[in-house]
Amino acid sequence: MLKKFDLSLENPEELLSVARALNSPQRIEILRLLNARSMNIKEMAQMMNEPFSSTALNVDILQKSNLILAETQYNAQGQMKLCSRNCDSIHIEIFHPSVAADGNQIVKTIPIGSYCEYSVKAPCGLVSPTHNIGHDNETDNFFDPTRFEAGLLWFSSGYVCYRISNKNMPKNLKALEISFESCSEAPFYRNDWKSDIFVQVNDVVIDTWLCPGDFGGRRGRLNPSWWSENLTQYGILNTWSITNDGTYLNNRRVNGIKLKNLRLDEYPYIELRIGVKEDAKYCGGINLFGASFGDHEQDVIVRAVW
Repeated sequence: MLKKFDLSLENPEELLSVARALNSPQRIEILRLLNARSMNIKEMAQMMNEPFSSTALNVDILQKSNLILAETQYNAQGQMKLCSRNCDSIHIEIFHPSVAADGNQIVKTIPIGSYCEYSVKAPCGLVSPTHNIGHDNETDNFFDPTRFEAGLLWFSSGYVCYRISNKNMPKNLKALEISFESCSEAPFYRNDWKSDIFVQVNDVVIDTWLCPGDFGGRRGRLNPSWWSENLTQYGILNTWSITNDGTYLNNRRVNGIKLKNLRLDEYPYIELRIGVKEDAKYCGGINLFGASFGDHEQDVIVRAVW
């Protein structure tokens, strides 16, 4: 698995470099040729029926944008550049609430296994990028010391609880954002398996999101090769933003819960709970994805914007 490019408006130089590199049919064709194997410039020029000089120029542009690697090698005839692909995918984030806030921010990345408290019911389990953590469906495994390595965890109902320090958190916040990838939890997977997944900050449930399914049928982009294709593969990445005028899910207002309702200044930390209530209408469990599973290379992210 090669790296993924994450581009955003916050880094316009990198975004423009990649955009310019892709703005050419010849350079797109070079990427297509490199999809299966490495090639030198002469080979690509012949296959594209293009002059060597123009192919070399296009290779240079793609290399400067980091879309390809070009390594100089020497042989009996002299030197050549051996080219290979340098990424699998490009993700461009056009809008994010923290960008629109036009202010400062503190970003906390929380590994999914670093919860301080839990209460879960089986079926349940945890896995790292390389192995199972304990045995499936044994709730005691959730306090295994190696839980901090978890890349994916799941349970049928209950919650995991995270706490982060609010030291140096300004009083004049504009938004508190929470982002993670998740889906429902069914035996193996079921794309139509609904679940009411709640998100709670301190003692306030800011939203209960109806997840449409436990997703499978194609491999999650980040999943290790040993992870079975018959199991859950990926989730949906959601971002909640609690502001001074209400709570938003992916930029859509969902309720009137405001920052002041969270009473952030009354706690020595921000407490975040994620889970599924046993008495929920759709008690369909949860899969919570970390940076090494699913489709999105991130753990739980909490962002304070002021």
